Formats: sequence, C-alpha cells, structure tokens
Amino acid sequence: MTRNIEVVGLGALDIDHLYRVERILEDGESVVNETLSSLGGSATNPIYGLARLGGAIGFCGIVGDDAEGRIFIEDFEKASVDTTGAGDAFAAGFLYGLLTGKGLRECGWLGDTAARCSISRAGARKGFPTAEELARHYHRLCSQEL
Repeated sequence: MTRNIEVVGLGALDIDHLYRVERILEDGESVVNETLSSLGGSATNPIYGLARLGGAIGFCGIVGDDAEGRIFIEDFEKASVDTTGAGDAFAAGFLYGLLTGKGLRECGWLGDTAARCSISRAGARKGFPTAEELARHYHRLCSQEL
C-alpha cells in the first residue's frame, strides 16, 4: 500500500562550509586549519528530521546534477524523504506553459504548481496532474484562470 505524503518541504537546500582558524583573520589572509561541510537549509533540516522520526515526508526542490546535488538526494533517500518526480513535474508544467503560449513568469508558476501536485503522492508519476487538475491548482494558487 502506498503511503500518502503528510508533510512537504519547500525551501533552501544549502551546504554549510565551516572553517576552523586559530584567530580572526585579517583581510586577504586565508589560513584554514580544518574544514567541515554539512548539509543544511531552512527547509531541509526539519524535513530530514521528520523523516528520521518516521513521517511520510517529501521535498520539492531542484538540485544540480553534480556532486553536491547527488549528496542531497542520497542523504534524503537514506532518511526516506520522497524526492522523486518533483523536478520532472516542474519541467512538464513549465513546458506545458511554453507550448500553450504563456509568458516565462506563468511558465514558472505552472512548473511550481505541477511539482506541488507531483509530491502529493509517493513515487515519480502517481502525483503528476492532469490538465484539469493543473488548471484547478493554478487558479487556487495564482487567482487566475489557466
């Protein structure tokens, strides 16, 4: 049985870089004894914590296809945060806007709306909206007809 997502995180995905130095540095100095990088962010930390506590959690965001992006995805997967589908749904909504003659701002809102719908259910495709669902959610979010 598929579990519906109970909480969705929307917000910053950050990698915090901490540097240990012996003293406060003068302008131009770069003496660093030790570094530590840690995943963080105002939305990711609570979402990660809720998932570790057993909640049905999702996150809607876009990360790069690079080392840092893969670190976020792997870390979320370890904590059972569902991240599948949101980026693809965003792309689908954005492209739908382009194909129907919308401006870039509206395309962004359509992408955002489609991503929000996609994470309403676990898995990559189960939450993708139909055109009617997208229009209904878009109207609710933007107070405009599609």
